[in-house]
Amino acid sequence: MKSRLLFGFYQNFLHQQNRVVNLNIQKGFKTEMSFKTKSVHCYKKLFPWKDSSELAEHLASTIAYNKALNKPFGIQIHLDETDTPRGKQRFVIPTLPNCDLTIEETLDDLKEHLNVPNLTILKSTEKYSSGIVLLSTNENTTASVKKSFNRAKFNKIPNLIHWALTLGCPGANYKKEKKLG
Repeated sequence: MKSRLLFGFYQNFLHQQNRVVNLNIQKGFKTEMSFKTKSVHCYKKLFPWKDSSELAEHLASTIAYNKALNKPFGIQIHLDETDTPRGKQRFVIPTLPNCDLTIEETLDDLKEHLNVPNLTILKSTEKYSSGIVLLSTNENTTASVKKSFNRAKFNKIPNLIHWALTLGCPGANYKKEKKLG
């Protein structure tokens, strides 16, 4: 399945690249085949927020349920103050911009948007994935949830179950995969 997806992506990528090259030839531009098909890369405007208040406003508008926020891709949870090599690691793609904003910095602004006296981060996805950030407004709730996570981890019980919502399902006439080799 992985090789089929990659092959399909590669085929589509080549088709798009050839289309751009053909358009440039029709316009009379000198073209050379390269992997850069557009002058503006899609990751250049990945983080449109200028400061933590704008990010907090965006997060407040993307509340999934109660105090669960939809964290965007590339936003850190905590500010990494350590100078360890692991703390300075970048993502595999060097062209990806780095965002200096963190969810922790936006908590004060989020308190105002949500009209709560206290906010604490319970659980979140890592920096380079989007997903749900669970917040707590009560210290007792925070302690109970963290105790539950630790107990489940110690007893080797899966404490995080991820469900995916999809629109529709595959029809009966879909092609079955064939094993390669």
